[in-house]
Amino acid sequence: METITLRPAVSLDAEIVFEWRNAPETRRYSFDPSPLNKLDHIKWFEQSLKMHNRYLLIAEQCGNPVGVLRYDLVSSQAEISIYVSPALSGKGLGTKILLAGTDWIKLNLPEIKILRGKVLANNIASARVFDKAGFNLKMQVYEKDVG
Repeated sequence: METITLRPAVSLDAEIVFEWRNAPETRRYSFDPSPLNKLDHIKWFEQSLKMHNRYLLIAEQCGNPVGVLRYDLVSSQAEISIYVSPALSGKGLGTKILLAGTDWIKLNLPEIKILRGKVLANNIASARVFDKAGFNLKMQVYEKDVG
């Protein structure tokens, strides 16, 4: 079993992260499923690298990028965004990335006490990833579109 390592994202990662973020498989389960504009993505990526309350990490296996893990910090909590290279989906990497991320948080940001991930109701695969990584379902949100 190859180990997942995490490293801080750098500007050169913007292109591959754009490809992964904009893949139909990724967009389908995003809170905003609209395709991304590349220039907007580059701007978002560069801003993300400068934010003091955001950690954008590249997950690697055998030295190759396989996914992205983002932590947005608020007080002693971190909200998670995670996605895996669409070419590697279904291979258990999401769980491995979350577990590596938990270790990374403990080592680098010990003041963070709660990790939180939000998953769309129809995203069964992501729900399983969080479950397998030891996360507990705490809340369900119901909404009705009346527009």
